Amino acid sequence: MENKDKEIGQRLKEARDTLNLPMSKFGKAIGLTDASISQYENGHRTITPRSMKEIVREYNINKDWLRTGKGQMFIKISEEEKIARMFAKIMNTPDGEIKKKLLIATENLDTEELQYLIDQAKFLKNQRKKPPIDK
Repeated sequence: MENKDKEIGQRLKEARDTLNLPMSKFGKAIGLTDASISQYENGHRTITPRSMKEIVREYNINKDWLRTGKGQMFIKISEEEKIARMFAKIMNTPDGEIKKKLLIATENLDTEELQYLIDQAKFLKNQRKKPPIDK
């Protein structure tokens, strides 16, 4: 493999380490296996244009930095862009329609009612983590 692929792989690993993500979690978000991430990071495979695009989009990694090492590691994005990306991601999940209905249902709620929903969602999430009670 070319030295260039090894250098890109090292930068990819550096970015993944900075994000504190194991290969499995890093790869899952962009549709890549641990083996693919490992091959990229070790310079055994050239990162495909599709994978490069997904890595850059998902993790806000600066494409120029990943390719050349020049510039900042990450691209700064606005809070609005972060929220827009989050909603786009939610809508593309299998349960996206129900989440969309929930969002629409909250449109006219006041701050106190919204806080109540947040508290209930946290309660439900915590209940799911508890082991079942034997009777």
